[in-house]
Amino acid sequence: MTTSTMTTLRRTTTLALLACAAIASSGCAAERGDELDSSESAASAKDYGQKGKYPVEIREGGAYGRDMRVFVPQSPPPPGGFGALVFAHGFQLGVDDYDALLGYVASWGYVVFSVDYPQPFIGMDHRTARDAIVKVGRAISDGLVTGVPKIAKSRLAVGGHSLGGKLAVMAALVEPAFRAVVAFDPVDGAPGTPLGGEGKPTLPILANGSLGALEQPALFFGAERSHCARGILFFGGQACAPSNRDASTFFTASTASAARYELTLADFGHTDFLDDPVGGLTRDVCFHSKSPRGSRIAALHAATVAFLARHLHGETSAQSWLNGAEHAKLLASGVLLDPSDPDTACP
Repeated sequence: MTTSTMTTLRRTTTLALLACAAIASSGCAAERGDELDSSESAASAKDYGQKGKYPVEIREGGAYGRDMRVFVPQSPPPPGGFGALVFAHGFQLGVDDYDALLGYVASWGYVVFSVDYPQPFIGMDHRTARDAIVKVGRAISDGLVTGVPKIAKSRLAVGGHSLGGKLAVMAALVEPAFRAVVAFDPVDGAPGTPLGGEGKPTLPILANGSLGALEQPALFFGAERSHCARGILFFGGQACAPSNRDASTFFTASTASAARYELTLADFGHTDFLDDPVGGLTRDVCFHSKSPRGSRIAALHAATVAFLARHLHGETSAQSWLNGAEHAKLLASGVLLDPSDPDTACP
């Protein structure tokens, strides 16, 4: 592989996301995952609460010396190409910890790149991690990606969870090729850093100024229990997304973005955005809900795809999931909370 070409294909496995056409008895509508296009009218509203029409294949590879996991819709792309999402995982997590979320997005006609980045316990530099995300975005924008279907360069978004959510925002601040940002329970600064240094150039606090320059549309997901600390054995824990570093902080500080939304999932913890079950240190340290997550996961998936449809494709009917009728239903049912409400008591 040369430095001028990013190769994504090494080996493949098939993700169990089936197209409507493959389920003869399901009765799902053929238009459920039709290619999104700005010329479509509100009358062609889609049900983002259901998987899209594309079966999805996972391709494992690498770029610039980092691992990468790519979710590829298995159908010829529309004339302009598929949309794309570059995704950054949380701290000390991996590219394979979000298959359910990223596979769902891909089923709606997006090539999703789950990208690894340098994440040492000591000496972490968020700028270096950001640059790993930016490199992949620029390679997509410059047409240097091989082994995937055609991608529409004007329909490229960046996203991430936890630290990855912060890195996604940092990437959007320096790379205009990213046209939209979706951050899943992002964490600003570097709370709990063993050697300190939060606020220094290596571990910036974006809310102190940088976020005000964010111009892309942005969606910030929060979680009701993210501010709750979870102890291990006899040791007290720390909140993985403290109240002064959480999604609400990003939303409030990102005053210049073209459009911004904050959706707070009820009875949801910081690590509930991961696949279930996912182990590992972060899963054990951070608070996560013990109740069934089905309704909140469904809302998370639907709102994510609706945001991308609205702001990458101009699909006006998708607005309903962000601040319209569908959003109101989720609030009324208790799946979403009003993010302006005070933090709830921790269990």
